[in-house]
Amino acid sequence: MTPAELKTLDYVRETIAGLGYAPTLAEIGAQVGISTGAAGRIVGRLADDGKVVRDYYRHRSLRLPEAPDLTTIPTVALRAELGRRGETFDGIATFERRVFGRAVSCAADSCQIEVKRGQLFCRRHWFSLPLSLQQDIKRAFAAKDTGKYQVFVSEARDRIDRAKGADAPRRRL
Repeated sequence: MTPAELKTLDYVRETIAGLGYAPTLAEIGAQVGISTGAAGRIVGRLADDGKVVRDYYRHRSLRLPEAPDLTTIPTVALRAELGRRGETFDGIATFERRVFGRAVSCAADSCQIEVKRGQLFCRRHWFSLPLSLQQDIKRAFAAKDTGKYQVFVSEARDRIDRAKGADAPRRRL
């Protein structure tokens, strides 16, 4: 597998895992630093090798053939793969969230609403954010830029807290 193919496959996996949908060929090309046509050829080779499944008649049609069961992979192998990607177990946690058993709460400081694993905010708080901030959070996550991701999440949490303060009843003097 060539470095460009490996980088493409990693990007497709991360995007599907992070956003829930596959990137377009233009997004792959921009991320890998190649043209859209070259990205299409690389995705074609990955599909021929069985690394991805592609439906030519649908937009964002890439999917992974099978998601591996990570519980069957030894910890040493997981650490080696994270090291290859430049990550560590400590570097994955970008902020603290309250965890109740297996359930995770919304990242907003004032919210105790349970969310699914992989979700950042509850539905009400997520859709209260401006679309541009939502997109910035998604892009930073997909690009694995933890610095920008933390800045955007902090901004989102601040906006939610400010909005909550604005909704609080005001005392008359």
